[in-house]
Amino acid sequence: MPFIFMSGGASNEQVSEAYEYRVQGFFEKPESVSEQAAILDLIIKYWIVSRSPEKKN
Repeated sequence: MPFIFMSGGASNEQVSEAYEYRVQGFFEKPESVSEQAAILDLIIKYWIVSRSPEKKN
């Protein structure tokens, strides 16, 4: 499951710290709900088509 972070601010320090916690994406939260929906749609579409190695048991 991807771990993404959406924040009202996106300073370099905030982004760097988030990636230290191994987030797979950091996004600055837009002000309007329609822009938020558009970003979430893009994120979901990305993860639907993204490939990753299969886990070995």
